[in-house]
Amino acid sequence: MRTEIKPRVPQIRCYNCGSPDIRSLCHHCWRPGCAKHVVPMQRWVARLLGREGAGQGLGTDASYHCQECGHAFAGYQLALGVGGLGVMTAGLITVLLNPVAGLTMVVAGALLVGCAYVTARRRVARRRAGLPLKAARRARRASPGTHRG
Repeated sequence: MRTEIKPRVPQIRCYNCGSPDIRSLCHHCWRPGCAKHVVPMQRWVARLLGREGAGQGLGTDASYHCQECGHAFAGYQLALGVGGLGVMTAGLITVLLNPVAGLTMVVAGALLVGCAYVTARRRVARRRAGLPLKAARRARRASPGTHRG
């Protein structure tokens, strides 16, 4: 029996389902994906937070995310942060009438905003813990570096 190797062009497939119909790449981890598994940033998120990479010469191009890299849903964290900003604003106005109550409201608002920020950052870190780039970074940090000196 004779085995013959035929050279073929490599074909990219969706990272999740294996479909050869690739629509885009995730702009975080560069995974290829079909239209079902790599989706563009939602319009309301782009309006609220700005387009990702718009300053990189991409203009109005949408950024695409796979399911693992997609930005964490910021529902209650966003509401908590907006509420904290409202309390801070009301506290700044109240400072003129009653300094103690106004400063208390400013501090409470700052704590709400800080809590929302920390919660959102932790949620994103948990989602990205299993991504390959994160693991590569951790391995690079753990390995002893070469000393040039």
